[in-house]
Amino acid sequence: MEYEVVFPGGFKALNGARRCRLRRLSSEAKAVLLESLEDARGILVLGDVFLLSPGFSLALSHEERAALGRAEGAGDKGIAVFCRLSVPSEYPLAAGFDLSQLVLVDTATGRGLCVSRPLQPLVSLKDKDPGA
Repeated sequence: MEYEVVFPGGFKALNGARRCRLRRLSSEAKAVLLESLEDARGILVLGDVFLLSPGFSLALSHEERAALGRAEGAGDKGIAVFCRLSVPSEYPLAAGFDLSQLVLVDTATGRGLCVSRPLQPLVSLKDKDPGA
């Protein structure tokens, strides 16, 4: 899967890049790459929220719908939801995907948006059962 995505307000973590490419290297991968098309050094690893947290429920606000270019009655089909990788500097072993920092991508319009959902958990990168 590969999509070109435009972030109308820019993507702060990628030096304000507006044009990016989203790549999933494998159909089973729980993470994707978000590459800046404006700066070859700009790349982030994002987690696929629906694969990391199958019970996750997305509720878009009116403002988020408008920013993504969605019609009011369009529903949420075609919205891909990703989250930022978080690596705490004081304890890197606690790294995980932060479900409170989301990247929404409308695959139909090609627009992206960064949003916060406070109080959402961190999905740990540590394997909970190494023998499995």
